[in-house]
Amino acid sequence: MIRQIPYYEVEALWAEVLPYLQKVIAVQDEWTADAVFAKLTNPYDPTPFQLWHEPGRYALVTQIQAFPSGKRKCVLFLCGGEDVAAMADAQKAVERWALRYMGCHRMLISGRKGWLKVLDGYEVTNTVMEKNLCN
Repeated sequence: MIRQIPYYEVEALWAEVLPYLQKVIAVQDEWTADAVFAKLTNPYDPTPFQLWHEPGRYALVTQIQAFPSGKRKCVLFLCGGEDVAAMADAQKAVERWALRYMGCHRMLISGRKGWLKVLDGYEVTNTVMEKNLCN
């Protein structure tokens, strides 16, 4: 079962979760593993990351974004693992947490789409998907 890892437990689990996250970190050029670790372990960071983990299956990282309008989004920032079905179940648990405990109105997922066959000379670096959490 997935659980959110408190910031003070991240360091003890880092060696276990890093291989999952490193696969995702390696395909982008904006974040390093050290920078992600710093955001996960600093309780005073105004925009911290949250680590979610199911041992032996996957790890994911979220971040809550608050906007001047009062709206809040939970961003599924990094996700890596071997069990796609388990990661889909985890997403549902994160959605419930984001709505109930963080007051989020929407989920946002930004991820690599892969290679592009149709457009010559262009590449897709991210696909952004959103889901409304409030009816």
